[in-house]
Amino acid sequence: MPRILLAAVAIAALTPLAPAQSSGSRNQAMGGAGVASSNPQVSPFINPALMHHNVKDQGFSMVVPFVGLTAADPDDLVDRVDELQDSIERLQERIDAADVPGADALRPVVASQLQGIDGRALDTQFGAGLSFVFPAGDVTLGVSARTFVDARILPFIDPNDLTTVNNSNNSADFDNLQSDAVVAAAAVTEFGVSVATGVQILGRDVTIGVTPKFQSVETFNYAASVTNFDEDDAEDDFDNDEFRDRESSFNFDVGAAVDLNDNFTAGLAINNLISDSFDTVITSGRQFTYKVEARPTVGAAFRGSGFTLTGDLDLLATSRFEEVDDSQFLRFGAEYDLAGWAQLRAGASFDLESTQEDLFSAGLGLSPFETVRIDLVGQYGDNAAGAGIQIALTF
Repeated sequence: MPRILLAAVAIAALTPLAPAQSSGSRNQAMGGAGVASSNPQVSPFINPALMHHNVKDQGFSMVVPFVGLTAADPDDLVDRVDELQDSIERLQERIDAADVPGADALRPVVASQLQGIDGRALDTQFGAGLSFVFPAGDVTLGVSARTFVDARILPFIDPNDLTTVNNSNNSADFDNLQSDAVVAAAAVTEFGVSVATGVQILGRDVTIGVTPKFQSVETFNYAASVTNFDEDDAEDDFDNDEFRDRESSFNFDVGAAVDLNDNFTAGLAINNLISDSFDTVITSGRQFTYKVEARPTVGAAFRGSGFTLTGDLDLLATSRFEEVDDSQFLRFGAEYDLAGWAQLRAGASFDLESTQEDLFSAGLGLSPFETVRIDLVGQYGDNAAGAGIQIALTF
């Protein structure tokens, strides 16, 4: 596995449970849409009102669990860093062998590769969650825990390193280049209790829901030289308090859903009513800020003849890291139900701000006897990929 990518994987593996922007494998297979179309057991993650929607057809249900991982490398940073490290090793070998012509021929290659990774970035996101939904007459209750790890890997180039590359005849100098591969990451641990019920608004039956939730936001700021990054050392360092900081907060999700007729449902959800920001520790003179922002989303769904068609739109552009441009997503997807035993799904998500990679998705659901549900998803973009699984039970 490429060494720089191991940094992101190590973060996901070493970080405790946190809240997911993901809302389960079924929704992810449908482009991430679900504000108006989510099944009850994943509704606490995206629109708590849907826990009580069509409650007469529901029983106790739970997700145990869903897990998903995506990685996007739009700038080919992994390949560029590997090529740079290989070229530096060859240059050191030429210097140690006193091969002056060979070393001089490699110097402009190394300098170009070092400059070529400046401003590049790699993103990884890991999500997981558990939920339990209990219909209880006029209300439906839910308990949920979910995790979201958001990691961004980016290099910072020291101009003095170019002088070393072009002039140094000591191979040891190349082990001490000051250009860094930096990992800025956040993990938001979230535990919520959801309540949903039905009300009459303008003569229509509307379900509304709210999720008060505890959040623990753990931020990471890790730096290692681009020339001597070692995955074993990185795994140890990611667990080091020197690179971590943790803060706690309290927040709310709210949502509403209404059937416009027998086939159409409209939904509105606001994730994180209270916006906040969290600073990382300072590492190598750098600090990053992770933002938890209010994210209102509208959704619509059509159901009929075994098909579900759905779409969501973020009403505001929001950011993850303050140092990264905003994103605003349009998501849509489709599902075809094969007699209640299996489901075929497809979808897509597009960042209207062109900050994050557009993703296309496909998935398969298996629901024998409509009691055990297993959902699989795969995602693909030009320089991004992801996969996930969800297991749910309904009684």
